[in-house]
Amino acid sequence: MLLPIHFKTTENQVDYHFFPPACAYLLVPGMENNRYMVVLPDFGEYERALAADDEIVLSVPKSRMGEFMSGLIEKEQGKFGHSGSNYMMLPDFAQPPFYKRLFARWGLSEAE
Repeated sequence: MLLPIHFKTTENQVDYHFFPPACAYLLVPGMENNRYMVVLPDFGEYERALAADDEIVLSVPKSRMGEFMSGLIEKEQGKFGHSGSNYMMLPDFAQPPFYKRLFARWGLSEAE
C-alpha cells in the first residue's frame, strides 16, 4: 500500500504513530496536514473495529484519494512490485542506477 505512494509523490508524505490513541492519529493529521498516516491499532480498534494482531491502519486524506488510487491501479498493472516478475538470484548482478546512488551516498561504493 505504501509503495505506490512513494512513486506518486516527490517527498515523504507518510507519517506514523505507534501508540494510543490511534483513532486521533488516524484522522487529525490527514485532515490538518493532508498527509497519509500509518498507525498500529490500539484497544479501541481491537474491541470496536475488530482489528487483528497482524494488521496496521493506513489513512488516506480525501484530497489525496485520486493520487492513491492511481498508484494502486498502476501497481495492479505491474508497474510496482514483483508479482509479474520472475525470480532470479545471481551471485553478482549489475546494480540499477538507483542502488549505485544509494550505496555511494552511504559510502559503500564509488559513484559512477
